Amino acid sequence: MRIAALKPSGLVKLMTAYVMYQAEKQGLVPPQQQVHVSDEAWHAQGSRMFIQPRLSVTMAQLERGLLIDGGNDAAIAIAQTVAGSVGGFVDLMNHDAAAMGLQHTHFTNPDGLPEPGQTSTALDIARLSKRLIQAYPQVLQVAGKASYTYNHI
Repeated sequence: MRIAALKPSGLVKLMTAYVMYQAEKQGLVPPQQQVHVSDEAWHAQGSRMFIQPRLSVTMAQLERGLLIDGGNDAAIAIAQTVAGSVGGFVDLMNHDAAAMGLQHTHFTNPDGLPEPGQTSTALDIARLSKRLIQAYPQVLQVAGKASYTYNHI
């Protein structure tokens, strides 16, 4: 049987959320922690929650911006806060994917924007989703919201 690899697009944010929740559980980044917004996060392409430098934002707000708005800026800010860099966070994503047995998944960024080498399969995404919900059921309360407002946007 041939496994069809696909470009996971915004579904990458499921692994971003998983790694973020893991860091919160370990006490590395509490939900109310104030986050520094880098220029890289501020200038993120695609879907955004419109964070910006010098404007207050917490991990809890970024969680909502990631899971409700699909904010690429939130994904980058989360990655930089949790791991110190986007590259370090991607390493964590790939480590966790391997630990989950996601054999056909490889991440290159935390936001899902198309990049060469970022692939997954429907079965791997289903396994990731199941693991995310089992380990961190609070994701359903957040992701189930229809909208989220940050800074009047």
